[in-house]
Amino acid sequence: MQASYDNREAPVASMRTAFGQSFDVSPGYLNTASIGIPPLFAADVVAQAVERWRTGSDRSNAFDADVAAARKAWASLIGVVPENVAIGASVSQLVGLVAASVPDGTRVLAVTGEFTSVIFPFAGTVIA
Repeated sequence: MQASYDNREAPVASMRTAFGQSFDVSPGYLNTASIGIPPLFAADVVAQAVERWRTGSDRSNAFDADVAAARKAWASLIGVVPENVAIGASVSQLVGLVAASVPDGTRVLAVTGEFTSVIFPFAGTVIA
């Protein structure tokens, strides 16, 4: 039997700071690759968004500025203009759109072992 202890009521001894941000973590926490702790500002923004969602007071266009900022940031990383960066709810949604526009017989380059949701939409093409 494995016991677990979750004391979310315990006060945090001190605020931690890293990378110019504050983190609300208990003493002894080690940031591992399995789970990360968001900085306070990110946790606060998410909590506010959940509260608007929970109360039915959110609107889809409330996220437009954040989407535009994400597109701009990604575009700057890969050297394109933000207008050439697609935004979607899932990779398979966007891959499906691209696959629908590729003519049959077109050669498509894919990574070996790629997810079925990425490969399947190209069923009418030759996977290289």
